Formats: sequence, structure tokens, C-alpha cells
Amino acid sequence: MVARIAAVFLSLTLFSAATASAQVTVVIARIAFKDVVTQRFAEVLHESKGGWIFPDVGYVDFGGDVYREFFAGAGRTLHRSPKLTLVGTLYYQQAAGPASGSARYLVPWVLMNCRPRARVQCEAVYFPYLPLSDRGQVQHVLERAKLEYLLLPQFKVGGGYGAFYTRGIDWQNRPFFTATVSPPRVGDIEVWLQHLPNRGAQMQLRYMLVIK
Repeated sequence: MVARIAAVFLSLTLFSAATASAQVTVVIARIAFKDVVTQRFAEVLHESKGGWIFPDVGYVDFGGDVYREFFAGAGRTLHRSPKLTLVGTLYYQQAAGPASGSARYLVPWVLMNCRPRARVQCEAVYFPYLPLSDRGQVQHVLERAKLEYLLLPQFKVGGGYGAFYTRGIDWQNRPFFTATVSPPRVGDIEVWLQHLPNRGAQMQLRYMLVIK
């Protein structure tokens, strides 16, 4: 089943037409915290003029050394227009730490960004964890589905919804409020205030820099 899903995903990536774009490198950093740090995330990716994304490497942990993940992948911008962008990436994900069981996963990652109005933007990111080892289990992550409104040329606000599900737990709903400031040549600095099930609210600081 994992092999079939990977084959379909790669076929869509290989044969979907992508509008030529400028070559860019993207740097992403995130930290989430409540009373203590609950997540650290870092990623660097490169998109070529033809829309191919490679390399794409990153790291995430959940506030300690008990469990962390390293990932690497390749993908493509499947569609880019003034109103819609679609991106697909296929990752190999390796878990580490004493609680990880050294689990390995294949992770098809999909992003959709739409701009129905000049000041309105919506974005969604979804990815499943498909186990490649006995210690892994299928997981579903709706990392974000958000709607934002541009109040000023470099400032926007909005709200969104995230969710997580895996066997043995209830579906976790994770709604959030977001505000983003984008100073020229500095990048996007985004703040989330997010509600987590049975844990109350946590804050996330998200940073993204596009280097052309």
C-alpha cells in the first residue's frame, strides 16, 4: 500500500506541469512554547527555475530528547498562477530518541495556497505518516488550514484550524489565531496562539525567509 501511494504521488509530481519560476532558497524556523518549549522545527529547501524542489531537509523535536525526527525529500510546484499554488513533496522521515523505536516513515506532503481576492489568502497543508518499519504507525496531520486578511502591505491577520489523528487517540482539534508581519528583506514573522486538546493555549513563533 505504501509503495502504491508513493508511486501515485511521484507520478503526479513528475507529470504535472509547473509554471517556470525564479530560483529560490527558503529557510524556515519555528518554536512553540507554553510553560516550556514544546516544539522546535527547522527546514531548508531549494526550488529551481523549473519548479523542482531539491534538496529539502529538516528537523523537528517536541521539546526534548525523548523523540525527534529528521527528514529529507524532493518535490515540485505542481501549479502556480496568480490565484492558486499547489506544491507536492515526498519525504523520508527518520525518528530518533529513546521513545522513537527508530521508526521510519514515508511522508507525502501537500500544500495549497489560494488568493481569491487581493487582500484575502487561504492556505492548507496536509500530510500522512506512512510507516516503513514495524515500530511506526499511520498518522494524519492537518498542519494548517488558515484564512488571512491583509490589513496593511506588510501585515496580515487570520485564523485557522489544525488537527492530528492516529490509532488509539481521539481526533485532536487545534484551532489557532495568527498574525504575520513581513518587513522588506527580513522575511515573514508569524505568531500563532493555538489551543491544544487538554493542554490549553500555546504560542508559536514562525519565521520564513525566501532568498532569491
